[in-house]
Amino acid sequence: MYKILHLLFLPLFIASCDGSASTGDAAKFDSLAVDSNILVIGNMKFEISPSSKEEFEKYPSAECLDTNEARRISKDSLRVKRIGDSLVFFSEQKKVVLKNDIDTNDETSGVVYHYLESDTKHGYWVAEAWYYESADVILINHKNGDTVNVFPLYAFSPDGRYIFAGDNEMMGGYAQVLELKSGHYQQIAEIELTWLPDEVKWVSDKTILIRTYSYRGEDDVKFLKLTLK
Repeated sequence: MYKILHLLFLPLFIASCDGSASTGDAAKFDSLAVDSNILVIGNMKFEISPSSKEEFEKYPSAECLDTNEARRISKDSLRVKRIGDSLVFFSEQKKVVLKNDIDTNDETSGVVYHYLESDTKHGYWVAEAWYYESADVILINHKNGDTVNVFPLYAFSPDGRYIFAGDNEMMGGYAQVLELKSGHYQQIAEIELTWLPDEVKWVSDKTILIRTYSYRGEDDVKFLKLTLK
């Protein structure tokens, strides 16, 4: 997992370990807050309670990635390659190609892919897909080459059965949950939030810690605990 900073730059974005994932109008979200102590995503129900910076920082954050894609690829160069404007992944069962799609006549459309890392613990390569004002993470299975798109701020449950992912964009905050079924992650549901996730840590079978993003700055950051009921 990693942290990214969404900075609109005609239309490129910059990845950073020092920033948060956000785009949008600061004034629009100034008053956002948690307005319920229950969060329902599909058939999953979470109780929301306050956490703290101290509790959140007890658990490790993602390590910073090398800012150079070529060096990141070099760590798994037999199975991952950058060929022109494409990323090519050689899973055990098939080849997967992610090809940039850029419309020079319309900067608001298209997609650019970047390789991030190999998540050997969960058995996935991690890539990012950058669109005009948003981004996804793409997980590519080492064995079968299956791909799954998730929001950028994601965390696996300790047993690997679920993925909880969050995002914040110009229109607000979002969350999704995916479940592993028959070897494939399938989305249970996706919802809109009244708060903006900034970093997600799934720290035990039933507990997720979230740092929220605030346009007011660090002094207004909140920490939440989601407990699976």
